Amino acid sequence: MTDMARSTISSPQAQRWIPEGIAMLNARTPAESATELARCSAVVVAIASGHDDALAGRYLDVNWDLDALLLRAAGTPA
Repeated sequence: MTDMARSTISSPQAQRWIPEGIAMLNARTPAESATELARCSAVVVAIASGHDDALAGRYLDVNWDLDALLLRAAGTPA
């Protein structure tokens, strides 16, 4: 849970306009948050290091198997 997430949860505007997002944030356990943070961090490092350059210009989701996408981008079956 980040400061931004806590701020969003307590925001009357967010509660009005994105109640589903507020519910999702409230339902998240500390372990789930830590796992997602680690996954996001790994993706950011891979992108920043140039490891994932073949995926440039694409929409990416941290939950996707980026290594499999890299193989497909190279024409190698995953």
